[in-house]
Amino acid sequence: MVLKILTTLRNNPKKSIFFAAVAAYGVKYLKGKYDDNQTRTAYCLEAKQYGEQLNGPAGRPRKVTVFLNPVANDRDGKSAFEKDAVPLLHLAGLEVNIIRTESVGQAKKYMGVIETEDTDAIIVAGGDGTVSEIVTGLLRRENQDIVKKVPIGIIPIGKSNSLAKLIFTDNQDKVKWLCETALAIIKGVTKPVDVLRIEGEGDRMVYAVAGMEWSPYRHAEVRAKKYWYFGPLKHRWSHIMQTFHDWSTLNAKLEYQYPCDGCSTCFTPPPKVVWKWWHMFVPPAQPKAPAKDYSSIVNEKCGVKHQQEVKTVDFGVLSSNYRNQESEEDRCITVSIGPSDLSRTEFVKYGWDRIGKERCDQIRTSKDKLKVGQFQLIPADAHTNTTTDAKDPDVNDKDGDEKENAVDDYKPVFHIDNEEFEVMPITVTLLKDKVNVFCPESKNKVAT
Repeated sequence: MVLKILTTLRNNPKKSIFFAAVAAYGVKYLKGKYDDNQTRTAYCLEAKQYGEQLNGPAGRPRKVTVFLNPVANDRDGKSAFEKDAVPLLHLAGLEVNIIRTESVGQAKKYMGVIETEDTDAIIVAGGDGTVSEIVTGLLRRENQDIVKKVPIGIIPIGKSNSLAKLIFTDNQDKVKWLCETALAIIKGVTKPVDVLRIEGEGDRMVYAVAGMEWSPYRHAEVRAKKYWYFGPLKHRWSHIMQTFHDWSTLNAKLEYQYPCDGCSTCFTPPPKVVWKWWHMFVPPAQPKAPAKDYSSIVNEKCGVKHQQEVKTVDFGVLSSNYRNQESEEDRCITVSIGPSDLSRTEFVKYGWDRIGKERCDQIRTSKDKLKVGQFQLIPADAHTNTTTDAKDPDVNDKDGDEKENAVDDYKPVFHIDNEEFEVMPITVTLLKDKVNVFCPESKNKVAT
């Protein structure tokens, strides 16, 4: 039988080529599976070793609460989480409580009631949408003690994983990437990250860690998956098709202030201690004095507002988390203003130049950009340009998976950390070192 097959293949070159291609693919597939299992085994052994060191025979196991988005990445994320991350957490001796989110906004509501006694860490198993819910829910609390006391871990199983890519840069091997993020949680090394507070109308507020985008090009990128039959050319075709929808210039007024590292103008002194009768027996805790005396520092640019009219087809915002982490320079919001009044051909060419490039690199290398500490964006005719498909900051979709029924009808929306929000006047403020996240030891600033 085998001899007959070999004879057939030798006498039929086309069949030989086909068989060789199938065999090569099979070998590559099996080798990939073997390498993945070897990677999991190595990380499991390391997790077990850390668990024995951290917990000890009489140590209390650390409690972690996992918010799992079961539909992340078209439901493939849940399987990856259970296969690559959960075993490590259990082998390390952590007490793992998994909460599967069943609706949009559920994780945000949990953040309003969770306390430090309930958990030692919060883990987000999802993408940008779930991370946004967790961070927004925490920072909306009146009592902010839990924000600094309980760090956030990220298991990146969504389609868009902006913060995870910032912290864990080696993300080519997906299995190794998930294992590395889980191991960082086990080791307990954290670092503070900055947050963008985005305030809209009617006290609506959302928080972001990566940035935002207002551009018809973003819609073209979302729409590209509809043209799957074009294969690797689907993104180029999507930009061409965008010119048959709406690619007009976006108009707005931009009011901004330059960043300030601290001066007598913006310095807020610590609150005075309010004396109570029991202070006769128990001295009150004294407020921590600032490490630097800002009262004598003068910055004439601090608090000065600048204005300019914005006309562009590509408005981008980048948070300070993308800066060089070893330096305090460029710790600000980067605002990129793209070209305007493009012809159809120029619009397509500009879009094609964006394909395959990281958005953060595009903004950082933009010729027309501003470095600000706070800005207000007032879109022209904001209310008439909005869409009911865009979401309120209190109701955001999960993991950057835009609504399927909204792909065809383009209307301008803000994309905040890859999530759609209604276009309206907004005020964006940089909050430095606002939340702590687990990170590799090479990037740590704080050890828990």
